[in-house]
Amino acid sequence: MQWAATVVAMKTSIKGEGWSNYVTLGADYEWGGDAQRVFVSELAKVSPEIKLKKELWFKLGESDFSQYISAVMALKPDLLFGAIAGKDNETFWQQAKAAGHVASLLDQERPNIFTQSVANIEPGVQVEIECLYLQLTRLDPGKIQDVVNQAQQDLAPGA
Repeated sequence: MQWAATVVAMKTSIKGEGWSNYVTLGADYEWGGDAQRVFVSELAKVSPEIKLKKELWFKLGESDFSQYISAVMALKPDLLFGAIAGKDNETFWQQAKAAGHVASLLDQERPNIFTQSVANIEPGVQVEIECLYLQLTRLDPGKIQDVVNQAQQDLAPGA
């Protein structure tokens, strides 16, 4: 479900940026495979114009990502989807950073606190970071309507 929600969030960026292709990188075990398969199948439904260029898989426990970073950079995708868990995220980011690539890492510190790290941004370059937070919830039409009404009030001019 998490990856299907990610696809919904990505749809706007894909269309807005005019992205046409992507690469996936995942840990070669059940969780990584499931995450990648759901992302690819759901993305094909909502944004059929973007095409999967290549699937890359690293072995569970592998810690040298340099060959995958080089492969991704050579492919020049518009988007990289990574099914990378835990400390591997930080390791991947550190290695991309050390190789001189522009890289970013979003860490969740606590349920409502996130840290965005960026690397190798040239001085004076404008950087746009967009975060969209999704929270899955049970459907209760009365309560959802109350939330929508409150959100409309909160976003009204002069609120």
